[in-house]
Amino acid sequence: MKTKILILFFIFIFKSVYSQWQQQQTGITSALYDIEFVNGKTDWSCGEGGRILKTTNGGINWINQPT
Repeated sequence: MKTKILILFFIFIFKSVYSQWQQQQTGITSALYDIEFVNGKTDWSCGEGGRILKTTNGGINWINQPT
Protein backbone atom coordinates (compact mmCIF):
# COMPACT_ATOMS: atom_id res chain seq x y z
CA MET A 1 0.00 0.00 0.00
CA LYS A 2 2.83 2.41 0.83
CA THR A 3 4.41 1.73 -2.55
CA LYS A 4 1.20 2.65 -4.41
CA ILE A 5 0.84 5.87 -2.45
CA LEU A 6 4.48 6.74 -3.10
CA ILE A 7 4.09 6.10 -6.84
CA LEU A 8 0.96 8.28 -7.00
CA PHE A 9 2.77 11.01 -5.09
CA PHE A 10 5.67 11.03 -7.57
CA ILE A 11 3.31 11.03 -10.57
CA PHE A 12 1.48 14.03 -9.13
CA ILE A 13 4.71 15.93 -8.35
CA PHE A 14 6.32 15.31 -11.76
CA LYS A 15 3.11 16.15 -13.61
CA SER A 16 2.77 19.51 -11.86
CA VAL A 17 6.48 20.38 -12.12
CA TYR A 18 6.84 19.76 -15.87
CA SER A 19 3.49 21.19 -17.03
CA GLN A 20 4.66 24.64 -18.08
CA TRP A 21 2.75 25.03 -21.35
CA GLN A 22 0.46 28.02 -21.70
CA GLN A 23 -2.21 28.36 -24.34
CA GLN A 24 -1.68 31.34 -26.65
CA GLN A 25 -4.16 32.94 -29.03
CA THR A 26 -2.98 33.40 -32.62
CA GLY A 27 -6.02 35.24 -33.93
CA ILE A 28 -6.74 32.68 -36.68
CA THR A 29 -9.39 29.99 -36.87
CA SER A 30 -7.60 27.36 -39.00
CA ALA A 31 -5.88 24.42 -37.32
CA LEU A 32 -2.18 24.64 -36.42
CA TYR A 33 -0.22 21.40 -36.58
CA ASP A 34 3.36 22.09 -35.53
CA ILE A 35 5.47 24.63 -33.68
CA GLU A 36 9.24 25.00 -33.66
CA PHE A 37 11.03 26.96 -30.97
CA VAL A 38 14.14 28.89 -31.98
CA ASN A 39 14.58 30.26 -28.46
CA GLY A 40 12.33 31.44 -25.62
CA LYS A 41 10.86 34.28 -27.67
CA THR A 42 11.01 33.31 -31.36
CA ASP A 43 8.69 30.53 -32.54
CA TRP A 44 7.39 29.36 -35.91
CA SER A 45 4.10 27.53 -36.39
CA CYS A 46 2.53 25.92 -39.46
CA GLY A 47 -0.98 24.81 -40.11
CA GLU A 48 -3.90 24.12 -42.35
CA GLY A 49 -3.81 25.53 -45.88
CA GLY A 50 -0.08 26.22 -45.79
CA ARG A 51 -0.41 28.88 -43.10
CA ILE A 52 2.86 29.89 -41.43
CA LEU A 53 2.98 32.09 -38.33
CA LYS A 54 5.94 33.62 -36.51
CA THR A 55 6.24 35.24 -33.11
CA THR A 56 9.23 37.13 -31.77
CA ASN A 57 7.81 37.93 -28.34
CA GLY A 58 6.92 34.55 -26.90
CA GLY A 59 3.45 34.28 -28.45
CA ILE A 60 1.95 37.64 -27.52
CA ASN A 61 1.75 38.67 -31.20
CA TRP A 62 1.77 36.35 -34.21
CA ILE A 63 2.78 37.50 -37.70
CA ASN A 64 1.35 35.76 -40.78
CA GLN A 65 4.24 34.79 -43.07
CA PRO A 66 3.90 34.46 -46.85
CA THR A 67 4.22 30.92 -48.19
